[in-house]
Amino acid sequence: MKHSFFEEISNDSELADYCNLDITTLPEAHIPTNPIKAIVLGADPTNNGPAGEGLIELNKVFGIGSHFESNFWLAQRQNLEAIGLTSDDVYVQNVCRNYFKAETYKNKFWMVIAKKYWLKYLKEELDKLDEQIPVLVTTEVICKLLVGDKIPAAKVIYSNKDFSPFKSEYLQRDVYPLYRNFNYYLTTDKWKDYKQILIDKFK
Repeated sequence: MKHSFFEEISNDSELADYCNLDITTLPEAHIPTNPIKAIVLGADPTNNGPAGEGLIELNKVFGIGSHFESNFWLAQRQNLEAIGLTSDDVYVQNVCRNYFKAETYKNKFWMVIAKKYWLKYLKEELDKLDEQIPVLVTTEVICKLLVGDKIPAAKVIYSNKDFSPFKSEYLQRDVYPLYRNFNYYLTTDKWKDYKQILIDKFK
């Protein structure tokens, strides 16, 4: 059964052109086997495939549990492991569940579509989980969506020894950056203070 998003977006003559409406089967959320310690949010499932070989349709968000997991989930998995979490501890979902015609940072209407169409569905889904479970966002654009445009630059956040979580008023949850950008991997000691903050949070 098609998600109701497709009927809504099809009636939007401006924004429908930016969505891949030929693909209506959306990746499922990843539900862990252990009690949920954090919610990990990706932007959307749009991809160029391994080595730019073309779009891969994913059965589960980030290809978790498939042979594409190393292509799409590796950075997130390593960041989680660096702070003491595994895939079995986190609920994983995309903010926008549909495929777009361009990847997130090449899609100038990602934020508009996320706010107008997907944020309500995300809240509906996450409201079923304990409100004390924080959100880990994998990219800055999601942080801006949930918290606001005035968030500090990533370097400032990761250099803050006294960082306190952001608050998403809409989701009513704490938000922590866990960016997948290679400059902010927590697998090294470059950002050891921020990494320790997250380790302490989830230990």
